[in-house]
Amino acid sequence: MFFKDWLDILFYKKKPAELAGTSLGEGLKNVAIAGLILGLLSGIFQYLSPSKVANVLSIPGPAAIIVSIISGVIMAVIGALIGGAILHVFCKIVGGKGSIGNYIGALAKIYAAIAGTALAVILLIEIIAVLALGTNAIALLAVLGILGLIGLIVSLWELVLVVLATNAVQQLSTGRTIVAVIIIPIIIGVILLFVIGMAILSLFMGSGALGGLNGTGGFLLG
Repeated sequence: MFFKDWLDILFYKKKPAELAGTSLGEGLKNVAIAGLILGLLSGIFQYLSPSKVANVLSIPGPAAIIVSIISGVIMAVIGALIGGAILHVFCKIVGGKGSIGNYIGALAKIYAAIAGTALAVILLIEIIAVLALGTNAIALLAVLGILGLIGLIVSLWELVLVVLATNAVQQLSTGRTIVAVIIIPIIIGVILLFVIGMAILSLFMGSGALGGLNGTGGFLLG
């Protein structure tokens, strides 16, 4: 049942507007199952990957897969709640009228549809590629690069679905929806990057100045 709904959403057979009545519980249930699937596949990929992420984390292979499954479910649910709540606030700023429960539920179901189908298939192909081309680094990188590009396209399609769902659930015009879902997050992201960059620059400049003072002090004492 989940997979049929997910495929209908992915291929636009079920329009985002039809998700307006999705409850919070239903959305989180969908996203938890999708997180479990991605967590399992991600754990297997990490275990088989030449980088051996599981070993770097000092977790035995099979245990790392279990950890990946648990973290996949938890992160998917938390991400849906926090991400949906933040976008809901942005929608309210531009005049959104939808309920937060229905909105998060609709967004969670869209994420589950994308993650449980397209992203899961991409991860599965990556696992097969690692098994088949593990010794051929160039071919493996080429396949992973192509899959990364496909993943980007899928992410853009997810954004389109989110915009359409927001338009329906929050009863906003397309322009206001784009402001809430795309423009405001970009502006905040740029501001945060600027603040973080300035903080790092100040830290380095402070360290450099301190080092210069120490060097001068040592020279004078000498």
